[in-house]
Amino acid sequence: QQSLTVRTQAAMPVEWATTMMNLATAYRNRIRGDKAQNIEDAIAAYQQSLTVRTQAAMPVEWATTMMNLANAYLNRIRGDKAQNIEDAIAAYQQSLTILTPATNPYDCLIAARGLGNLHFTQGDWQRALDEGYTLAIQAVEQTRTWASSDERKQEVLENAIGVYDNALQCYINLEQYREAILLSEQARSRHLVDLMATADLYKDGNIPLEIQQYLEEYESLQQQIDQLRRQQRSDSGQLAGTHLRFTLQDQEAVKITVKDLLQKKAEVWRKIRAKDPVLAEQLEVPHLDFDQLAKLIADQPTTAILSFYSTNDHTYIFVVRHGETGITCDVHRCEKQSKQELQLWIAQNWLIPYKVDFDTWMEQMPQRLRDLAQRLQLDQLIIKHLQGIQDLILIPHIFLHLIPFAALPVSPHPPTPSPTGGEGEPEAVILPSPVLGEGSGVRAYLGDKFRLRVVPSAQILKYCHDRENSGMAPTVPGKGFGSVEDATGDRPIVASGFEQIAQRLQIPDPQRLRGPQQATLTNYRQLTQTPHIRALHSIHHAGSDLENPMESALLLANRDRLTLGQLMAPGWRMPHLIEVFLSCCETNLGRPNVTDDIVTLSTGFLCAGARVVISTLWSVDALATALFCDFYYQFREKGCDRPTALQQAQQAMQHLSGEQLKTSYDALYQQLQQQQQQADQNRQDYRKQLKSLSESHPDYSQVKKRLEYWTRLKNDLDNALYWFEKYQNQDQPFASPYYWSGFVCQGLR
Repeated sequence: QQSLTVRTQAAMPVEWATTMMNLATAYRNRIRGDKAQNIEDAIAAYQQSLTVRTQAAMPVEWATTMMNLANAYLNRIRGDKAQNIEDAIAAYQQSLTILTPATNPYDCLIAARGLGNLHFTQGDWQRALDEGYTLAIQAVEQTRTWASSDERKQEVLENAIGVYDNALQCYINLEQYREAILLSEQARSRHLVDLMATADLYKDGNIPLEIQQYLEEYESLQQQIDQLRRQQRSDSGQLAGTHLRFTLQDQEAVKITVKDLLQKKAEVWRKIRAKDPVLAEQLEVPHLDFDQLAKLIADQPTTAILSFYSTNDHTYIFVVRHGETGITCDVHRCEKQSKQELQLWIAQNWLIPYKVDFDTWMEQMPQRLRDLAQRLQLDQLIIKHLQGIQDLILIPHIFLHLIPFAALPVSPHPPTPSPTGGEGEPEAVILPSPVLGEGSGVRAYLGDKFRLRVVPSAQILKYCHDRENSGMAPTVPGKGFGSVEDATGDRPIVASGFEQIAQRLQIPDPQRLRGPQQATLTNYRQLTQTPHIRALHSIHHAGSDLENPMESALLLANRDRLTLGQLMAPGWRMPHLIEVFLSCCETNLGRPNVTDDIVTLSTGFLCAGARVVISTLWSVDALATALFCDFYYQFREKGCDRPTALQQAQQAMQHLSGEQLKTSYDALYQQLQQQQQQADQNRQDYRKQLKSLSESHPDYSQVKKRLEYWTRLKNDLDNALYWFEKYQNQDQPFASPYYWSGFVCQGLR
């Protein structure tokens, strides 16, 4: 008010109008005094501002003032309530004649969201869409296109996710389910979609020189990080005393250096992405239309797509399947399972326990899965929407990406026909379903009834289809297989278990990277980029970094790491790869967020060019993994497609008895025993040799390292045999979902 004694309308009209705008905002936010009067004073100040901020003279300022005036009308206490709402609608509408998505996307989003929300609260779903949310979403899309970084793109979508949620709710209330599922695709996994769009632009390896230089810098930084970690782990293991070279201060210094290198690597990644065509040239990745969505199952009459989406009210499952009039879309409503009720529940009862107390998480898994199945009302979903369906393509939402859908319990009624393959495919053998608990009334899992695939979005599945122009990835003969086995040399059970698989598939020896001598990062890269290698099996250590997903990594020989960031970069293209089986820990575990951009090692391989990836949701059991892989490839050899082989392997694991384990895998057990005896003998030999050497002897350090190696290997074999023998004495040692349901299939059949 004091400012207005100088900033008068006559002397400084523009500044006066701006000050009146700010004064109006102050009145709207005022706490003291009569609330109703404060709002009246705000409206009066806005209206006075409009005497200068006219549409003709200052169109943008006029429009933003009209938008603020609309907000004031909505908050107005005095006067006729209905008329206040009409005045607010009129003011919003007028502001949007100037504030368009193309010219003023930020202000357009605010005004259009306000108008959409107004109609939404009035229950006028169509007007909320037509006058508000459609414009608001166009504004979001324009802002994302203009964004110059991945972080900014995600931030824009995250801040506006409520618009998508409300618009989707409007479509559902209007029973326009096709539009609803397409909108859900617009709101999910956009970062990953952009990355895959870029990856396919570079599939022929034609990378601009500037980007190649950045990629070399990125790889160099990764090598420096790996070298420091190798040094840290090696030197920190020295004996205490005068020979301890790596002090606590040294360890702290290395941590700081690694942190700095990680920051530099992130900066280089941003530079790589800044040169990305989708970002730098502001290319718009086209959204799916319903015909493209329908095409994903056009030749699969017994396949349905289930797309999950949680709003602030409910969780919805969109069902796309063949119907009498072609491919249809319907919806299954999970009542009162909002983002807060469902997604937060999964975070608190699944993800956090997994990170904090693994053993308790394992014990609680069956009950948690029962609770979730009830929340999703799966029995009603099956009865109402999935009769005659044999295959499901699942598109989870937020924390549902972490869930093993195959292990969600369902009631056995009504029985579904035994799944059969398509033309030329063998009929699948369906094993009896387990009983999940006395009095539960549940005798089946979702994975018993349906063959399952899981994808981050339909758009990503379309990329896989486009690569092969088919709904099924071709079968890869053994000579087209490559494998990376026990890269760190401390998982003898998986190495021995995969040996019989490799022999049966007839994988050529040069295409098998075995142990610390062969499974290096350089060899891994060469193997995956060899044109005749069409399938890859990785069976060794890996881990997911939930705090920094791009640092999730496959652990290779010499403590080399193949990170998700490397897989996502243009330099790691694998256009020839059809199938990848990552039977390592946590290869499909990622950090969920509201934009549904969950990037994992699995999606990294999809990004790099693979058509189908089988991966893991958690830290898997070594023996169970070896057995599971053996079952899977047995069914593949019989002609089963990948989801069928996965389903059959899961059921075989559930019903494998201890006696069958002892009988069928006695050769593996004997092999492990022989390895244990040899490791123990080598350990004793090196121990004697070390005792005979002085610490100053030139061979002392090398002998000591060999002793440590054989000691670790002997302990690993002791542990493997202990569990092998323990499982042999149990009725169904692998019946728990932990052992078999963490393996999921993404991409084509």
